[in-house]
Amino acid sequence: MMRTRTTSQYPAIFTAHSVLLDKQVGSEKERFCSRHYDGFTLFEVVFAVFLVSVITVSGLALGRAWIAHVALESTAERMTADLRFVQESAISSGHAFSIRFSKYTTDYTLYSDATPIARVGFSPGVTYYDGYLQLNSGRVSYDATGDSPQSGVVRLVAGDGESDITLYMGTGLQSLHRLGGTK
Repeated sequence: MMRTRTTSQYPAIFTAHSVLLDKQVGSEKERFCSRHYDGFTLFEVVFAVFLVSVITVSGLALGRAWIAHVALESTAERMTADLRFVQESAISSGHAFSIRFSKYTTDYTLYSDATPIARVGFSPGVTYYDGYLQLNSGRVSYDATGDSPQSGVVRLVAGDGESDITLYMGTGLQSLHRLGGTK
């Protein structure tokens, strides 16, 4: 069992020093507490509100740009994947498959010969460049060898970003290019 010492067991110098220290700390405490504040000044409150609003507005602006970027990327990648799916389906089945892009609305339809397979809409906020499809024909078809007689560029935009899907005639190849915008 451990014994604790009382102040009377310490030499007198330690006791006198601790009393002097208590008096100094007590006087500083009284001096510090004598200036009593009841709250914040008007300037402090206005500055805090201003700072919070600036941070919030900048966060919302960055959030919108990021959402537009993600929507554009997902739509462009989905469209490229659907073009490749239609091409592969034509090769594997031995008959024609195609995609018909709606010229003025933000969707497209996949076809097996003349039968619609699926209709796909763009992500919200994504449109064609200048608001309409700028291909000569709205239909891109693939034959049993995977070739396409169509060529051109499908340009998608959202916010300040753009993505191009280039279609190459005679080869059936598609390539996706990201242009400008937030990354």
